[in-house]
Amino acid sequence: MDNKPNFDRALIIPLALGVFALFGICLVLLLGQLSSFRSVSVISETSTPFKYLLLGTEPGFTTLTPDDSAADNEATSEPTVTPFDLDFLRPTPTEEAGEFDESKAPTKPSSVLTKPASPKPTQSSSAPTSTAPSKPTTSPSNAPLNPGTYDDFDAHIQYEGNWIEQVDVPDAFEDTLHVSNILNNSLSFRFIGEQIRIFYQEGPGLGSVRISLDGLDFDLSQSASATSIEEWPSPILVNGTHSVTITHLSGGSINLDSFIVPDPIVTPTPTTTP
Repeated sequence: MDNKPNFDRALIIPLALGVFALFGICLVLLLGQLSSFRSVSVISETSTPFKYLLLGTEPGFTTLTPDDSAADNEATSEPTVTPFDLDFLRPTPTEEAGEFDESKAPTKPSSVLTKPASPKPTQSSSAPTSTAPSKPTTSPSNAPLNPGTYDDFDAHIQYEGNWIEQVDVPDAFEDTLHVSNILNNSLSFRFIGEQIRIFYQEGPGLGSVRISLDGLDFDLSQSASATSIEEWPSPILVNGTHSVTITHLSGGSINLDSFIVPDPIVTPTPTTTP
């Protein structure tokens, strides 16, 4: 008769529960070990609730690129130049036809650096005092004139007031005149000699002038029935330096054509005969 060990089947359930309990303990220990390696991130409130990337709408502009390391310390990132594709700026067929859709227009970010527009140059509003083309003149000079013939554009004549320069005047010396349409306009010069011969244009409706020669006044009317060039000769003076002032005295316009300083008159010295 064989001696076989007796196995109590009632122990199967407790053994199975023990195995499952041991497996559960190992699983809990493993999960705890894995959770210890995880870092705990602390979220703090900032003035900026979230970070975002600004997209430039024009090539070559400077935009701000977010830095991953600035999320915790809120540091401001340095501006960098971000290249853009030029194809993005090409107009659509609708824009080329003249119809622009504002909803599809790219929005320029506030951080884009724009160059201020330079002011346009403005044009001068000054207008010439004479409508007729004028003959070039030099700066007025107060030096006295020597004997000779002088035009009204000579630099030794000093004009005071608003004088009109006329060119292409028939029969006038050098075809030029200086004309005054305003009373009290004047001109002055000095000469060296014994006499002055003043030439002017007379004609219908012209006014009168006052010629002051070394303080002596002579009134001259330039009005006449026909237009022509006339002369006013001064009295014979002592040979030396003299001052002349011509003033628009009355009436219509007056003018000056030219003047001549004659050579001094040479008086022959009498000789005695033996």
